[in-house]
Amino acid sequence: MNFEDAPDGQLHSFDLHFPLPLRIVLIILLGIWGWGLNLHICSLMKIDIETLFRYKRRENHSIYYSIYRFSFILTALYSCCLCFFWYSINHNRFNYLEPYSLTKNLDIIPWLTFIGFFAIIFYPGLELHGRGRRVITQVLGRVLVGSLDKENRLADVIMADILTSYSKVLVDMGIMGCMLFNRMTCVALPDRSCGKTFFVPLITMVPFLIRLRQCSIDYSRDPRSFHVFNGLKYFTSIIVIFLSAIQRNPDGEGGKLTNTLWTISIFINSLYSFFWDVSCDWNLSLLISLITEKRITYKGLRKTLIYKPVILYYIAIALDLCLRLTWSLKLSSHWYHITDFEAGVFMLEIMEVGRRWVWIFFKIESEWIKALTHDDRSYKGESDIPLHHLASE
Repeated sequence: MNFEDAPDGQLHSFDLHFPLPLRIVLIILLGIWGWGLNLHICSLMKIDIETLFRYKRRENHSIYYSIYRFSFILTALYSCCLCFFWYSINHNRFNYLEPYSLTKNLDIIPWLTFIGFFAIIFYPGLELHGRGRRVITQVLGRVLVGSLDKENRLADVIMADILTSYSKVLVDMGIMGCMLFNRMTCVALPDRSCGKTFFVPLITMVPFLIRLRQCSIDYSRDPRSFHVFNGLKYFTSIIVIFLSAIQRNPDGEGGKLTNTLWTISIFINSLYSFFWDVSCDWNLSLLISLITEKRITYKGLRKTLIYKPVILYYIAIALDLCLRLTWSLKLSSHWYHITDFEAGVFMLEIMEVGRRWVWIFFKIESEWIKALTHDDRSYKGESDIPLHHLASE
């Protein structure tokens, strides 16, 4: 019998060959490669990454080169562990009719891969791009407690927004830890009921609560309505997660009313987040121009465009809309009841990481243009930014 022909409730080929710890590591690894590519392409576009993120390079080579080298080492180690795991599966007797009877010695490979991956990332030594890893660790430490560095706000905001895109990956980590605590095998279908009803939504909320906290800090430093509306975006995400948790609770009440409120909140959160991405994070006036019916900027975008060709901006906007709608559905803790395949969950997580990867390009571009023109208060007093880098249409 082939794995793909498994009856309902049995393992599929994907579930067996990509257990949860290996999936989590792969998604994070893709994010690291993506960050290096973000910095590389932005540097090619004459965006001074070191000035923008206030990173004083001590190495002779660029930042993205160090990230590529570090990513390559992690990828090589991950590939070796993955191949060894597949080899072990193919050379172990597997009772297909009783998938959870897999020998426990297979568990050790995914667990060690996961532990070793994070051990390398948080290794305190100077080897393996040690200074860069230390900076990331410091930023992550500030973000996880809801802090916001006034001097390096951009790094903290981007890190926190990345965590929102990794919210379901964080949920997978929580489920994985719960399974480990209960001594359950990871070489099987994940027990997504582990932790009872509100375990998943609580973990899902954490990144959005962090960003909401950061917005409150921004407002306390600079009481402008801009920060209030930014925080409102994350508040609508929390409402989606909360209503989803009520729906998922088998003892909960509400019925059609809860479903209606959930549907409305999904619609509001998706469109509001999409509007904020384009109009505020990317500072593109296309949507505002459509609403006001006034084309006040170059091709409905903005006067200054760094990336070429211009069609990339329209593609990014369309892609952001499609994936925003998809990801809002995925914020729901009862989303897992919609699909019967872990592969579907994994693919949507990859898609959201890809959306965030695209978002970072235009967020960095927008912040760089603000820095050059001194339109943003967070860059007030920065006189060492080379104005000749500015490229206009």
